[in-house]
Amino acid sequence: MMYLYSSVIGSKENMQYVFVDPSLISSGNTQESRIRNLCSRLIMSKANQVVLAPFNPGGHWPLLAVNAYEDTCPLQVGSTTCGYYVMKYMSEIVNRGSIVISDSIDTRKPYSQAELDEVRLNSWTNESIIQEQ
Repeated sequence: MMYLYSSVIGSKENMQYVFVDPSLISSGNTQESRIRNLCSRLIMSKANQVVLAPFNPGGHWPLLAVNAYEDTCPLQVGSTTCGYYVMKYMSEIVNRGSIVISDSIDTRKPYSQAELDEVRLNSWTNESIIQEQ
């Protein structure tokens, strides 16, 4: 990571990225400390910057890449449907099998009432099945 950081430091590309020190958010710290460190880097990021946060929760190195300022999800119309929007969006990401989320989903069109009703029905049905077991 230091090599990558040093290769973009001082360049125009450097302005596009915020690097998070993996030692600050990995398993060697308390959960509260990891959360605080990650949140501070996310808060410091600006529009059009991608936060790159490699971390080790124990035995594996995932990468968290966040651009919190880019609208990459369907626009919610009402004020009480946010949970259904999140469930529908997660379902589309998983079912399409693409790791490039913005390529998989029409990000500007709101979900139709029928699509949200389908999410409501599926979540209610699945919850009922789980409770019966």
